[in-house]
Order: sequence, then structure tokens, then C-alpha cells
Amino acid sequence: MPTRTTSEKMRKPQLDFADPVNNDNGRPVFTPTLPVKHHAMVPLDFVPPQDYILPADPDEARIRSKQELEWRRHPYFYETRHLPYPTSMFTVSPVIKAAPIESTEAIWVDKPEQLAEMVEELKLAKEIGVDLEHHDKHSYHGFTCLMQISTREKDWLVDTLALRAALRELKLGGVMADPSIVKVSRVTRP
Repeated sequence: MPTRTTSEKMRKPQLDFADPVNNDNGRPVFTPTLPVKHHAMVPLDFVPPQDYILPADPDEARIRSKQELEWRRHPYFYETRHLPYPTSMFTVSPVIKAAPIESTEAIWVDKPEQLAEMVEELKLAKEIGVDLEHHDKHSYHGFTCLMQISTREKDWLVDTLALRAALRELKLGGVMADPSIVKVSRVTRP
């Protein structure tokens, strides 16, 4: 198979992003960009105090303190440590087998209207499954390229490249932050 020339290679999708990807090879400082914090227990700008014992070694203490402060700047740091689990998680339920793959159809979502419809359906779910595909070739930090999300009844494939800006605007974060919806994810490592 012949190799492609530079002019024949596919255009990098990140060149079209309204908010550029940070490819700084240094460790990035997390900067929240949320305009609204859904299902908040504390305000968006709240940074919990450091409430742990520092190591005796001054160098280790400095590194740990800096790392803890960075973690605590995450807008949902407090909520993840005070998460109210739905009671359904503590009851034994019968296994519901997945429908055969031949009888299900994944819905491709690459337009804001489709995303808005999906979000409305997800708000009604008791549990959802989520899988993300991440791209980091020729990039220090990378970005999410595809989201696979399912309820018991439907499957969606979300083009996160095409919908990068719309994902913030159309309140998918509200679904993901909703403590009454159980999120199931499977992490695999190569």
C-alpha cells in the first residue's frame, strides 16, 4: 500500500476547535470552565481546606500540598467525596440481559439538536453506561474523540469532535453530575 503524502493526510480536528487544545508539555494547572455547577453541594468557586496530615519531610510535604491544592480546585471535588448514593445501589435486583447486538441500533449523534434530544432521554434514566475514546497521538494531553453512552433501551455514539462546544452548552454535564443516575464505565488498559 502506498504511503500518503503530507498534503493527503487528514486535517487535524483540533485545528477547528473554538477552544484550542493545550499541548504544553509541562504539567497543566486545572482551570474550571464551567459556567454553572449542576447538582452543587458547594458553590463553584469553593476550594475545600486541606484537612490531612502532611509528610514530615519538607520536600514531600511541599509536593503533596501542591498536588492536594490542584485536586481541590476541581469544581466537583467536594461532591465526589460527599456523594449521596441512590438507595437502588444497595438492593439486589435481577440481572437484565442485554438485547442481542443484531436487534439494537446505535444512534449517531453529531448535531446539537440530536444531542439535546439524547440529554432529555438520559435525564429520565436510572442508570447509564458510558465509554470514552481518547486521542493523544502527537499531543501531550489529548482530547476525547467519541462517547458511547447507553441506557437500558438505547445506545448513542456521540461525535465529541463535531460537538465539542455543544457538549458544554446542552447540559450533558447536568446528567453526569446527577447523583440519582448511576453511571457505569469500564476502563481498559492496553
